[in-house]
Amino acid sequence: MDRSPHDFKQLIAPFRDALYDFDPTRALTAMEKAAAPDVTIRMCTPFPTYAAPNPFFKDTYLDLAHVMPDLECRDGIRIAGTSQNGQPWVGIMGNVIGTFAQPFLDIPPTSQLAHMRYREFHRFEGTRSPKSTPSGTFTNRCTRPAYGLWRPRSDANGVSPGPCLWTGYRIVRLMPPSRPNRLRSSKA
Repeated sequence: MDRSPHDFKQLIAPFRDALYDFDPTRALTAMEKAAAPDVTIRMCTPFPTYAAPNPFFKDTYLDLAHVMPDLECRDGIRIAGTSQNGQPWVGIMGNVIGTFAQPFLDIPPTSQLAHMRYREFHRFEGTRSPKSTPSGTFTNRCTRPAYGLWRPRSDANGVSPGPCLWTGYRIVRLMPPSRPNRLRSSKA
């Protein structure tokens, strides 16, 4: 049976929906249903490569929920398609948001709102994913003055660009940063 890209996005949707307001029981159950039992999950450094969904979930999402007790995962975009080899893939990009209450990867907490960008790619065979490559971007955690790894970012903290509309329009500031909710649209 041929599946459309939308069908593959629907296979991962229960997992992503459970992460929206972080329900760990629903999220793990949905992950176990979507992932093959012997799934290969390749994470970024310092995380290892995982060969099952449970250890991955514990080491990433549950640990992150301890660090951010009000954890929320907000997908910005979900795409799906077929590779040149005929393999179906689903790609997801978004932000993890919460109060940075506990140390994370030896980065001291700030007790302030924190966000981390993430991206994930899931390859499917049938209705299960045998391969996933999730990755998080922890750069905004490392720019904190108390940590001092990198210079502060020059872009707005907590803001990720949305999908391009290809209309020739862009958003520009009408008011100074003290009133950032007043925006207008202008021709690029």
